[in-house]
Amino acid sequence: MAVMKHSPPPTTKRIGRVEQAEAALVRLLAETSKRGFFGAATLSFNVQDGRIQQVRIATEQTLK
Repeated sequence: MAVMKHSPPPTTKRIGRVEQAEAALVRLLAETSKRGFFGAATLSFNVQDGRIQQVRIATEQTLK
């Protein structure tokens, strides 16, 4: 007797680019808002036809 396995239907909603950008901003603020951080932080989006294609985070820390 063969047992067939079925994968359950996906129940979690795939995270969208807007939610990804919001999460990236929260993460960026958390990393750079700490005492002792000196530098620059950048959050950038690549947008095509009104839709976010890519989210980028960059931090540059200055050593003092």
